[in-house]
Amino acid sequence: MGQTRLRLMLPSETDPPLLKDDPSYIPQTGYDEKVWLKRTDDAVRIAAKVDGWQGTLTINTGLIKAKNGEPKFKITDQQIRNASQFLIGLTRDFG
Repeated sequence: MGQTRLRLMLPSETDPPLLKDDPSYIPQTGYDEKVWLKRTDDAVRIAAKVDGWQGTLTINTGLIKAKNGEPKFKITDQQIRNASQFLIGLTRDFG
């Protein structure tokens, strides 16, 4: 479960505005575009800046539970990388 959002950034915005409101986003390296990551106990949030657009992707890992109520889904670094690449492509295509 998750969600994706795209937003046209204002000319005066150098980075996605949500980063100013939440300093726990960590800049990532190894991508063609700027990417930030925030991990919490129940979600992984990815933000990207592509050609003046802000793209965000939230993966609600806490909503996926095993039958005993324990967390079932543990997202891997490779899955985060794939999701980040997906977000970059989506933002580029729709932006």
